[in-house]
Amino acid sequence: MGLVLDGSGSHRADIPWPAQIVPLRLPRYSPELNPAEQIFRVLRPKLANRIFATIMELEATITAALQPYWDHPTLVQRLTGYPWWLDAFTSMSQTP
Repeated sequence: MGLVLDGSGSHRADIPWPAQIVPLRLPRYSPELNPAEQIFRVLRPKLANRIFATIMELEATITAALQPYWDHPTLVQRLTGYPWWLDAFTSMSQTP
C-alpha cells in the first residue's frame, strides 16, 4: 500500500514506515499531481484574508464550504478523480 506525500518539509522527515506502507513522494511544487490540492483550491477563497473570531466560526465556515461535497459525493469525485489516479487505483485493487 502506498501513502502519497507532497513536498512539504514535514513529509520529508526520516521516520520508520510500517512494512506494508510505501511512501510515494511527489515532486516539489506539483499540485497537479495531488488531488487533495483541488479541495484546498475550493476552500482557499472562502478562508483567505479572513479573521475568524473563534475556532467554532472557522469550523462552521469550513463545514459550510464542504457540505455540498458531503451531500453529493460525485462533486468531489469530479474534482479529484484524475484519470491516471483512477486507473492506478483500479490496478492496485485488482492485484491480489
